[in-house]
Amino acid sequence: MRNPYKEIATGYVFLLCYGLERHLLLGDFERAFDVVLKLRQAHKNNSFLSYSSTALVLSCLQHKNPEYLGKYLLSLDDAQISTINVSLFLLCLHSFGLDLTPKHIMLFAKKFAFENNRYIKKCPDIFLAELEKAIEKQTKQTTINLHNIVKNIHNVKKSDFMPFANVSLRNDKNAISVPDLTTDIKLTTLCNNLLNIAHEETKAHMKSLPKKEKTTQTKAPKAETETIVDDSLISDELKNTETTLIKEEISAKRDAIKLHYCYLSIINFAYKNRKHEYYLRMCMDYCKKDINIYPKFRDKYLLGLKREMDSSLDFKGSERYQELRKQNIERIEMMISGNRVDIGIPSFERLAIIFEKQGNIKEAIEVCELALSYNIQGTFDKRLDKLMKKLK
Repeated sequence: MRNPYKEIATGYVFLLCYGLERHLLLGDFERAFDVVLKLRQAHKNNSFLSYSSTALVLSCLQHKNPEYLGKYLLSLDDAQISTINVSLFLLCLHSFGLDLTPKHIMLFAKKFAFENNRYIKKCPDIFLAELEKAIEKQTKQTTINLHNIVKNIHNVKKSDFMPFANVSLRNDKNAISVPDLTTDIKLTTLCNNLLNIAHEETKAHMKSLPKKEKTTQTKAPKAETETIVDDSLISDELKNTETTLIKEEISAKRDAIKLHYCYLSIINFAYKNRKHEYYLRMCMDYCKKDINIYPKFRDKYLLGLKREMDSSLDFKGSERYQELRKQNIERIEMMISGNRVDIGIPSFERLAIIFEKQGNIKEAIEVCELALSYNIQGTFDKRLDKLMKKLK
């Protein structure tokens, strides 16, 4: 097996992984960890992804290595998240102060005792939109902060997990006991209630649609070009760039301005590579994230401009400088009085364009209307008129 990262029988991948598991436990942990991560990008067998996820997470906990646990989290795509043990995934989110997103809740619906997944399968986009609304209405946020729900992780009931697929390592001595957030009543009740609300709202939404539109809404979105669905065809170079950008996002989490520009970098990167379905979805997700933080970005941006204006008042420069300063102060005052910024916010337009190309006209209209309500720079009034005509 000269190159284990090429397409080979899954049995051989498991054999290699058995040896790597021994290193995760007793040998060269870091090198073994990196090899397993690379194998996970090359091989998409669900059993392998599930077993290797458990091994990576629990070995990080055993070695008390948060750096490599973070590395694992950054490597996950939607397909891999769907194979991970939910309890371990929630523990990772809680450990790093990351939020539970609407997509996560949909993905793990059964773990939150929600059995009726009819609309999750039939019209996932509509269900997700209704779930997002339900979360925002109930929590005043777009995601769920696990630290607000589970304040003391040490009080959560623990479950035993066996880290390894290798049967020679599977004994009671190697079992690891960790807090199991799926047993937390407050969290599971909240998620179950949100899923039920989204289900009922989606049901009402579907009933209100004309028969022809119901069919359109349940169809898969049209791709703007020939879309590459297989995530395994994404090059290592693209994955490395993505990992770097996501790391920057995590480090900028507490600063709305830095976070906005991190989001723009990710949006531009993802849009450029939108021939891959994975990156088209990523582009849309980050456009939505950027739109959600716009009020915080705007407020901090305007506050910075006001401070800049105040600090320049006492500075005596040339006549030309005084003239430019006056113009700048007038520009800042206009922005502050209008509660808007005079720089472009591309995420609004880009998301509207993608929705329009997918045939999701109503969603594109909503984005344009939101942009106009924020006085975002652009030709959203003209775009809105065009979309309204298409809707008729």
